Parts: sequence; structure tokens; C-alpha cells
Amino acid sequence: PSSHRALARWGALRAQSARGAADLVAAETSLQRAHDLNPEETGALLALGEISLLLGDRARAEQRLGAVCAANPRAAEGLFLLGYLHWTRGDERQATELLARTRAALGNDWKPRGSTAEGDVARKAHEDTTPLVRFLESWNGSGRPRDAYADLDRHLRKVSVGEARRPG
Repeated sequence: PSSHRALARWGALRAQSARGAADLVAAETSLQRAHDLNPEETGALLALGEISLLLGDRARAEQRLGAVCAANPRAAEGLFLLGYLHWTRGDERQATELLARTRAALGNDWKPRGSTAEGDVARKAHEDTTPLVRFLESWNGSGRPRDAYADLDRHLRKVSVGEARRPG
């Protein structure tokens, strides 16, 4: 009950396996407890931002993701998702800038998932994941928001439960 890491991981797992708003709210509760225990760690806050997107609360998502990026300017996933929010509001310029910042945050050695380079053998035994990270991982590095965010947008339109259907 007092382990930031356990609460954050449990919340992320609940969010990934969510079947509706009630599951997302339960995940959000666990992640919020984790964040309250250790607000310097941005992982729980990032997952909270993703849950806000899935719940259709874009204002809260932007606030949470903005806080992640303010605390960690190299938070690639946060930058990527903030870019998506700007793109959906029609701010192509800011979305493009955030995609460029995302690419820079990923570093010079970054390559899209599935691509390989000579000598690639190392793999992490475990990687923490969040409900929407796969959209960053599958991004091909395109600087065009329409290309970068099309799959994420389709997914969120299909699965977003929206504020109107949020329990409580």
C-alpha cells in the first residue's frame, strides 16, 4: 500500500486491461496514489495523462502531460501525446514542433520498432509500458502530424469512453 513502484505498475496494468470507464477510474486511483507518494517520478503522471485521454478528458490530459514534460523535457511519450492534443485542436505548427522535440528526445540512436541495425542484440528483460506507448513505438519518425497521429486518433475515437460515461 505504500510502494510507489507497485502502485504505479498495478495502475498501468489495470489501464492496459481496462474494459471500460470503471476499470480506467480504478487504474487512475492507483496511479494517483503512486504519484502522491513520489511526485518527483513522472511515470505515474504520464500514465494518468493517458487515462485522461482514454476517458475523453483532454484538458486534464494536457495538464498532466504538460507537467510530465516540464519535469522531464526528454519525456518523449509525453511530448508525442501533447503534440497529438495540439493536432486535434488544429494547431499544426505546435504539433509539428512537438514531433520534432519528440524525435530529439528519443536520441540519435533511436529507430522505429521493427527496424534493425548491424550488431543489435541487446534487449531489456522488462519494460514498463502504458496504454498508449505503442503509438509512439510504432511511429516512423514522420514530422507530419497527420501521418504521426492517424493510428492514435483512430484508436482514441474507437475506445474513448468520454467524460459523459465516466462513473461517479
